[in-house]
Amino acid sequence: MLAARSIPYQPVLIKEGIHPIQLFAAGSQVRLHALKGERELCKRLESMGIQSGKTITVLRNQTHSILLKTGNTRIAFRLCNAVILYAEQIASGY
Repeated sequence: MLAARSIPYQPVLIKEGIHPIQLFAAGSQVRLHALKGERELCKRLESMGIQSGKTITVLRNQTHSILLKTGNTRIAFRLCNAVILYAEQIASGY
């Protein structure tokens, strides 16, 4: 699980229909539009396949953690303001 120090929330101007990934229900398929936050954490997520333009499935979304799947890779991490993933929904949840 990735850990990070919390940084102050900074709103990002985004297009309509694009939201932080923690707002999507389990089972939702989303297309990732942006990773915002600490540079090192963003690079680490990108190296594990969490990249802009990719289709990601939200497998589990709990209060403070999320489990994502992209291709054959599953990634779990704690939700915090250090990294925020912005996506648009392309298929609804379970």
